[in-house]
Amino acid sequence: NENEEINALFISHLHNDHISGVHKLLEHCDVKKIFLPAMTPNVIIEAYVHNVIETNDTINNESNQLIEQLYSNSEKQDRIVNIGFANEDDDNYLRHYSHNDTDIETTGNIEAGVGLTSDRISDWVYVPYNQKFDISSTFFDTFRNVKNDDGSINFDNLRQICADKELWERVKILYKETINGSANLYSMTVYSGYKDSYKFRKNKCCDRFRRDACCIDCQFSANCLYTGDFLASRENVNNLKDYYSYYWSDITTIQVPHHGSLKLGEGHYDYRLYGFCKVAIISTKFGQYNGIPSNEVIMHIIDEKSVPIFVTEDERSIVEREYYI
Repeated sequence: NENEEINALFISHLHNDHISGVHKLLEHCDVKKIFLPAMTPNVIIEAYVHNVIETNDTINNESNQLIEQLYSNSEKQDRIVNIGFANEDDDNYLRHYSHNDTDIETTGNIEAGVGLTSDRISDWVYVPYNQKFDISSTFFDTFRNVKNDDGSINFDNLRQICADKELWERVKILYKETINGSANLYSMTVYSGYKDSYKFRKNKCCDRFRRDACCIDCQFSANCLYTGDFLASRENVNNLKDYYSYYWSDITTIQVPHHGSLKLGEGHYDYRLYGFCKVAIISTKFGQYNGIPSNEVIMHIIDEKSVPIFVTEDERSIVEREYYI
C-alpha cells in the first residue's frame, strides 16, 4: 500500500531477479531498514556485470541503478545495514549463531553471528547468514581501474567497460568461464522465527515430551528459512546446519534455493534441506524455464514428505490446491 511502513527489508543478493522490484518498493513505501550482504567491490562488480548480461546488455537497467543508489548511500543512510561475511577459514569464525542479538533498528554494519530482534515482537528473531564470497579469478583483473585507491567503486569506469563492445564481449566470456554459478555463493540466508528453540519453549509450557502432544503455540511455529539463491551443495548445507543448529529442527517452512534449480556450480545437491520442513516454497516463472524448477528437486521434496508450493506473479497462475498446515 502507498506509504505503508516496512520495518525491515532483507535482500539476499544483488542479482536482478531478486532486486528488480525493490526500487518501486522504496518509492511507494516507508522502508525503515535495508539489510543486505556486505557490498565489497567484487560483490558489486559481479552483480553489476550479471545484471547487464541478464538484461540483454542493458547497462543502465533498473537493478544496477538500485545498486548504485544503495552503494553510494550505504555510508550516508542509517537505514542501510551491511551484513558481514562468515569466514570459515578464520579461527574466530562463528560456526554457530551466537545469540549476540541487536535491535533491528540498529545503525551501521553488523558482523556475522548477530541476530536482529524488535520490541514489536519480543520473542521473534531474524538471523542472517552470509557465506564468505572469495573467488580468486582473472575475471576481476579486467576491472582494476574500477576500484579507487580508497577501495570504493568508480561506476563511471564500470559503465565504460560495459559500453566498450569489444571489451564487453571478452568480459562475458570470462564471466561464463570463471564466475557463472559460483556468484551465488554470497546469497544471504535469513532465519525468521521464535527466538527460543522448540525444546526450550516446550519445557517452559508443556509437560509432555512428544511434539504432537504439545500446545498449539509450540507445535505449529511459523519458523522460516529464506535462502535466496543459496548453493545447496553438501559442504554449504553442512555450514548452514552448523550455523543454524539451535533452530534447525524447528524450521517448518523453507524457501527452496535458486527457484528450484539444480545448477550448483561445483558439488552435488544436498536434499537434506527438505527432510525437516513441512512446506517448501518455490518462487518460479509460469511453467518451467531452462529446467527451473527441476523435476528432480520437486520429487525429492515430495519424497521427504514436504509440500511443494509454487509462487509466481504470472496472471495465468491458478490455485490448484490448498493446504492447511
